[in-house]
Amino acid sequence: MPPKVELSEADINDTSVKHVPIRNKAKYNEAKQRLLEALSKMTVPKLNVDKRPGEANRGNILGTIGRQMTFGFGDNRHGWNFYKTNEKYPDVFKALIDFGNQVVPKGWEYQGITLNHGVKAKKHVDSKNVGASVSAGIGDFTGGDIRVWQGEKHKDWALHDKPVMFNGGLLAHETQPFEGNRYTFVFYKQGRRPRRGQVGVGGSKSAGMPQP
Repeated sequence: MPPKVELSEADINDTSVKHVPIRNKAKYNEAKQRLLEALSKMTVPKLNVDKRPGEANRGNILGTIGRQMTFGFGDNRHGWNFYKTNEKYPDVFKALIDFGNQVVPKGWEYQGITLNHGVKAKKHVDSKNVGASVSAGIGDFTGGDIRVWQGEKHKDWALHDKPVMFNGGLLAHETQPFEGNRYTFVFYKQGRRPRRGQVGVGGSKSAGMPQP
């Protein structure tokens, strides 16, 4: 089921950067603890550089420091489809949606969720993402701001319990040095019109999780 409204040109071309408020601090803390507990029971795979020159592999784009996994729905190795991780790690997937629906603006739809663990990303853009994304960080860490470029200028934005919204498909960004156990999550759309339906909708309740 497609979203009710297609992304506007203004949404697609927006280059603003801002912190967005957590919707409910108590519910956020509960969702965060459930997510950390779910993550403690799994090992996120390492970023790897693809051996084929020029391949748009995540390791080639981000570097090889850290671990990464994607959930939700998007343009993946199975075409436009649900990620296999949804079924493989259902507790983590549900916890990500519960957490996401406390950090994204009310009513804001997201389609894919990228989980980063200890990732030190080099300067890059998220070429497949369209419109704004929301990023947030949790865990026992210090530092690790996200540096975002707007033209020639850049600014560092704190992510630890401080969701930040910007268009990662247009604005280059990179991770600043950090120490400790750092998890970050990116909630985003791919394509002007998410295909086969949304994964989550910002609000006080958890959205349903569609199945393939």
